[in-house]
Amino acid sequence: MPVVPLFPVGTLAGPDDVVDREAFMADAAAELTSGQSLVVAGPRRTGKTSVGKAVLAELDRAGCHTAYVDLFFATGLESLATQLVQAVVSNRLGMKNRVIHSWEELLSWLGGFQVTERLAGLEVALTRIGPHRTPEQMLDAALVLSEQMAARDQKRLVVLLDEFQEVNRLGGTLLLQRMRAHFQQQRWCTYLFLGSQASLLNALFAERQRALYRFALLRDLPPVPDEAWRMYLHRKFEGAGVELTQAGADTLLARTGGHPYGLMQVANRAYVLLQQGDLRKITADVAVLACQDVLRTLDRVYEAEWADVRRVKAAGRILEALARGESPYQTNLPAATVYRALAALVQQGVIYRPAPRARYRFTEVMFWDWLLGKLT
Repeated sequence: MPVVPLFPVGTLAGPDDVVDREAFMADAAAELTSGQSLVVAGPRRTGKTSVGKAVLAELDRAGCHTAYVDLFFATGLESLATQLVQAVVSNRLGMKNRVIHSWEELLSWLGGFQVTERLAGLEVALTRIGPHRTPEQMLDAALVLSEQMAARDQKRLVVLLDEFQEVNRLGGTLLLQRMRAHFQQQRWCTYLFLGSQASLLNALFAERQRALYRFALLRDLPPVPDEAWRMYLHRKFEGAGVELTQAGADTLLARTGGHPYGLMQVANRAYVLLQQGDLRKITADVAVLACQDVLRTLDRVYEAEWADVRRVKAAGRILEALARGESPYQTNLPAATVYRALAALVQQGVIYRPAPRARYRFTEVMFWDWLLGKLT
C-alpha cells in the first residue's frame, strides 16, 4: 500500500507547513496593501514562493485583487503578458486554474459572451489588445489592463512576480525600463518581487543607475528558529501517531541545518521508514538513517552543483576551504580572486553571509556534509 507523504516534498508548502512566518507575512501584507512594493530574494527551496503565495491568500481574504506570475516559465514577452492578463482577469472571472499558452488563445478565451459581460466597464476593449501587436505592445496592454481593472473595482491589486531575475533573459534593461514606465504611473497596483539570485535582485533595486532603483523595499526572509521547527515537527508527527524523541528532533535539525526543503525531505523519509518497519518512534538512529537515504538520492544533484561551482575560477578551492572551516583568504590565492569566487558562490546560492562581517555559511548543511564526504 502506498505511503501518503506527511510533509510537502516536490510541491509548495501549504498554509499548515509555512513555519513561523506569521509576523513576516503580516508585515508584508500591510506594506503591500499600503502601496509599497517589496523584494524578497534568497536561494531556491527556502520557502519564498510558499510564503509569497500565503501572503496573497491573506490579501485575497482582506478583499484585495491578487495575481501570481512565474517568470521562470515565460518563454518571451508575449508569454509574460499572457500570464499577467490571465492572472489579473481571473480576479473578475474566478477561473484561476485554467492554463492558457498564447496571446491568441487568451483573446479567444476572453471573447466569450459571458466573459465580456463580466468584464463590462473596463476601458480596454478586445480590439485594443488584438492579435496583431508586438510582444512589447502586448506587455503594455497587460500592464494597462492591470491598473484599469484595479481602479474600476476600487481594489488594491498585488502582483507577485516570481523568479524575477529572469527579466535579464526576457529583455534585460529595456524590459525593466518599460516596466518602470508603467509602474510609476500606477496607483492601484503593488508588486511583490521574488527571486533566487539575491545579489542580482539587490542590484536591480539598490543601484542608482538601474531602472527599478528604490522602487521596492528589500526584505530578507528570516530563518526559522529551531524551537519553531521542533513544535512543527512534533505537531506533524503526533498527528500521524508517531513519537518524535528529543534526540530524533536534534538530529533532524543538526543534519539539515533547518533548511526548509531539506528538513521536509528528511522528515518525510523518516516517516516512510517508520511505515515500512511498522514502528512508531523517531529516534536519533532513525533520523540518521533518513538523512543518509536522502543524501544518497541527492548524490547526482550535488555532483551537478559541485560541477557548476568548479566552472568558476578558484571557486572549488575556496569552497573546500570553507567546508573544512578554514578562512578562504588563507588559500594563498590573490585577494581579488578570492573575492570574485566568493561573490560567485553567493550568486549561485551555495553560501551566504548572515551579516556583513559574519563568516560565510553553506546554504544547505546537507551539501556541506556531502562535500566533506567527498573530500575525505
